[in-house]
Amino acid sequence: VQTGNAFGVDSLATSPNGNLLATTDGRTVVVWDIKNRKELRKYATPDSYSVKFSPDGKILALGCYQYIKFWDTESGKEIRRIETGAVTNYSIAFS
Repeated sequence: VQTGNAFGVDSLATSPNGNLLATTDGRTVVVWDIKNRKELRKYATPDSYSVKFSPDGKILALGCYQYIKFWDTESGKEIRRIETGAVTNYSIAFS
């Protein structure tokens, strides 16, 4: 069993095409290649409580303490951050 999150898994999401899995333990977000069972990226993201892929799989959203972060899944770079005012964003969704 591979483990990329040192403190267990609080939230997980699969990409729409089923190729990627994102997990968070509240401190680190890990993106996995499901088919090859390999860790692709690891983001140090304190206060990350939930993860969700966009419908096209190009963006990974992270529900964090008082904001939501958006990451480009190909480059691995943060592309946007929105302050929500919510103490904790345990559940996020795209529409």
